[in-house]
Amino acid sequence: MGASFKFSLSDNSNAVLHAMKSQVRQGLEQCGVIAQGHATYLCPVDTGRLRASIDYVTDDMSMTVGSATEYAKKVELGGVKQRAQPYIKPAIADHVSEYERAIKEALES
Repeated sequence: MGASFKFSLSDNSNAVLHAMKSQVRQGLEQCGVIAQGHATYLCPVDTGRLRASIDYVTDDMSMTVGSATEYAKKVELGGVKQRAQPYIKPAIADHVSEYERAIKEALES
């Protein structure tokens, strides 16, 4: 045999998966900042309590934006004697391209 080559393979799948999860989480954090900003801007103001309460949380694969105030849902969806004043849904639905861009940029970094 004139020439021989020896090589070995290493399993780096855990490191790659960890890096991907970290990048996705970074993108989701950026999405949360964007969504919080849009929702805050769109939120109707009476006392300012609802607007000030808008926040977001992320985990490995999702981001949630909203408010923990007892009346946030009623403002967003309306009620028997109150018309809906959506601020969360349009903050998400009207800015999808921004969220897509944030995730894409995080994955490319």
